[in-house]
Parts: sequence; C-alpha cells; structure tokens
Amino acid sequence: MIQYSINELESLTGIKAHTIRIWEKRYGLLKPERTDTNIRHYSNDELRKLINITTLYNGGMKISHIVDLSEQEVNNKIGELISTSQAEQTVLYEPYIGNLITASLNFDEFSFEKNFSNAILRYGLVNTYQFILLPMLQRIGILWTTEKMNPGQEHFISSLILQKIYSAIDGLQPTAESKEKWLLFLPQHEFHEIGLLLANYLLRNAGKKVIYLGSRVPYDALVQTAQFNKPTHLMLIFVHNQPVEEIQKYLDKLAKDFKDLKIIVAGNPTLLSQVNIKNPISLINNFEEFVKEI
Repeated sequence: MIQYSINELESLTGIKAHTIRIWEKRYGLLKPERTDTNIRHYSNDELRKLINITTLYNGGMKISHIVDLSEQEVNNKIGELISTSQAEQTVLYEPYIGNLITASLNFDEFSFEKNFSNAILRYGLVNTYQFILLPMLQRIGILWTTEKMNPGQEHFISSLILQKIYSAIDGLQPTAESKEKWLLFLPQHEFHEIGLLLANYLLRNAGKKVIYLGSRVPYDALVQTAQFNKPTHLMLIFVHNQPVEEIQKYLDKLAKDFKDLKIIVAGNPTLLSQVNIKNPISLINNFEEFVKEI
C-alpha cells in the first residue's frame, strides 16, 4: 500500500501541512499512521478524502461544516458545486483534478474515463488539458520525483491521456493546403509525447499542415524529413532531465542547420531557463503563449 507524507499531501491538495495538522487536531479529520519517530503517513483513502474536502473548502464551505458530512453527503455537495454557475471557475476544475488523481493512483480506468469525458463535455479538450490535466500532472509529479509513483502507474496515466488525444486528432479532417507546415518531433532522448500530441491537435484544429514524427527521432531522420517536406516551422519539447550543455549543443545545431525555419521550443522551464536561445529559435514558456503563436 502506498503511503504519503504530509508534505506530499500538501503538494497533491494545495492545503498547507500546517493546516492539515490543525484539522487533524481540532476535527479528527484524518487519522494517519505514525512511524517509531512519530512521522505521519497517510493512505490512499485519506488522500482521496482530503482531496474531496479540499474541493468543498475551496468552494467556500467552512471546514467545521464539512467535517460533519458523511462521505455520500460530501460527494453530493461536490456534485452540486460542479453544477452551479456561481462558483469560481478554478474551483469548478478541482473536483475533476482530484478525481483524476485518485483514479490514476488506483488504476481505476472507469473513474478516469467518467471524469475525463465529463470534463471534455463541459469544457472541451483544450480547456480540459490546460486547466485540469496540466494541474493534475504537476501535482502528481512530486510522486514521480520521490518514487512514490511506480512505473506502472505512470504508464497507466500516460496511456489513458494519450488515447484521448489520439481520439480527438482522429476526429479532425486532415488539412490539404496551408501557408504553414509544422514538423513536430521529440529528440532521440525524449519519449513523453503528451505535450507534443496536444500541439499536434491544436495546430490541426487551427487549419495548419502538420507532419508528426513523434518521439525519439534521430537527428539524421529529422534532416531528411525536413529536406523532403520543406516545413516552415519545427517544434520540439524537452521534458527529460539531462545536462544543460547537451541541450545547448542540440539547439545550436538546430539553429545552424535550419536557419531559414521558425523553430519553436517548449518543455521543462528549469532546464530551458539555463539555455541561451538564439535566432531562429523561439522559446514557449506556457500553454497560453503557444495558443497565441498559432
């Protein structure tokens, strides 16, 4: 059974560890196990409970009222919160984020499918990705870095999200002609395709011509494909941690070999902030900047 520290609960829910301790002491909200050195550990059930409580708390309900509710009553209140138009938009995203986190950690495909489909029906694919999936992935990223999320869970989550984006792309008509032709790829050491696939969807939906090469593309294959197709834009994403010097060397080579194209780079902000960006490369720092770019 996976157990979470109080700091991991803070990362996953947004509720400060200090506040969680107060809620425990005052209301008996959670009942963590403790190590011999008195360090708290929380279960999946307690994580799910805190996520649901956080949703109502962020929606304006007092914690003293929430703690008196049964689990079913909490779920009913969340349903009411989602259906109201009076709540802040960011609050309305929280139930989906929380449910997708718990579904992912518990390999619950039915719950993931239900919440993801409902989110798309309500907000559309682009908003679902920007305001629900991205925050979800950012929050569970702490579990990847601390190795609390096993590789099976990571593959499970990625696979479900990829299936959804592939399905959305399949629903678009291919663009026959366009002034812009985008060549999308990941360098040979990169394999996380979710961001690149969403860019593929957004570009196609905007009527751009796209040549999608996917992950782990050898540099020679990139050069040959570009020579054959003559794109106007290249786009790549860096996610995987690697030496900054290697990224700089790769980007310098791109800038030299494709100096007549517009090159769009996105990805890990910590890595890319250390890189010297030169023309014709443009750095995309967030989702909104990419939407403006197209």
